[in-house]
Amino acid sequence: MAQCGSTVCFSGQLSIDDSSMFAVEICDVSLTRCRILQAAAGLAKGSHLTLWIGAIGPLSATVAADDEHTLCFNGTIHPAIVEHFQQMV
Repeated sequence: MAQCGSTVCFSGQLSIDDSSMFAVEICDVSLTRCRILQAAAGLAKGSHLTLWIGAIGPLSATVAADDEHTLCFNGTIHPAIVEHFQQMV
């Protein structure tokens, strides 16, 4: 877990094609999306990927059409997962 300004971020990994893994810092986890500090590894907006936030995953996500730092979960994640990360803030 790291802190970027007033935002707490979590270490995670994303995979584009199940063979390439990229380390990312993840913050602002909600039911439908999260933000990464790095642009999504040069992925095009709308690209599909798999994400792990710490030991939680795999989570299917898509790079947002309007912001390459935002990943939209394909479906919602369980509220208990969001609560877990919010309690760590």
